[in-house]
Formats: sequence, structure tokens, C-alpha cells
Amino acid sequence: MTKRWSAVTRSLWSDARFLGLSAAEPNAQTLWIYLLTGPHQGPVPGLFPVGIGAIADALTWSPTEVRAALGEVEEAGMIATCERPPLIFLP
Repeated sequence: MTKRWSAVTRSLWSDARFLGLSAAEPNAQTLWIYLLTGPHQGPVPGLFPVGIGAIADALTWSPTEVRAALGEVEEAGMIATCERPPLIFLP
């Protein structure tokens, strides 16, 4: 199967129409999509200077729910995290 490139604008997560839709229950798949398409990209590709609180605020999840989803994605080997300083790395 051939992979096709597709652009997703990072402003998706601040778009009023998108935010007005029903939100997903806290889960690792939604968190992964948020990390791939979210607004936290910096000068180093795949390195996000963002912590649990910021993700919880953006997704309207509790910090406990974010930690659980991050743990699941990290256990799958898809990310590495650091709480202090707050960093998430997508290898």
C-alpha cells in the first residue's frame, strides 16, 4: 500500500468549528494524533517543549488522564517523555 502525503494544519486545535464538535474520551490514539498535529512543534522536529498541564488544558482532560495516555503511547515506543523540563520526543 502506497503512503500518501497529507497536510493537516496545526491551527486545527484552535479552530472554533473543530472545538465545537464533540470531543473524544481520553485515549492514547487521540493523544498521538494531537502530538502529531498539535501546535507545539519547535525548531527541532519531533521535540515538543510541552507538559502534562498544557496538554490537559488543550484537550480538556485531567492530568491523570493525560499521564495514562502518555504512558500507553510511551510503552508502545512511540514517544519518550521528560517531566522536568517538560519535553516529549517523537523519535
